[in-house]
Amino acid sequence: MILCCGEALIDMIPSDHETAFKPLAGGAVFNTAIGIGRQGVDVGLLSGVSTDLFGTILENALEESGVNTSYLNRSSRPTTLAFVTLENGQASYAFYDENTAGRMMRPED
Repeated sequence: MILCCGEALIDMIPSDHETAFKPLAGGAVFNTAIGIGRQGVDVGLLSGVSTDLFGTILENALEESGVNTSYLNRSSRPTTLAFVTLENGQASYAFYDENTAGRMMRPED
């Protein structure tokens, strides 16, 4: 098994010509695990994931891609959000991750 360890978050992507954002499951390590799982390889993700709505979105996306979710550390803390803005084709990010499920994992978890 390949065990990916790291962030799972929600990217808040701006909708075309609107002031609203669309939530999409993401994070570098999360996306890596998804890609490996879609290749049919035995893979798991070790990450802190919230029990909130966004955490459920993350967990469902992992399961749909064949990623083992038994290594997730579930918490009532909120999910990390990454707001994305695009200017001239360049992405900028604003992260909201204070006291989140992913950031507050402890060695004993």
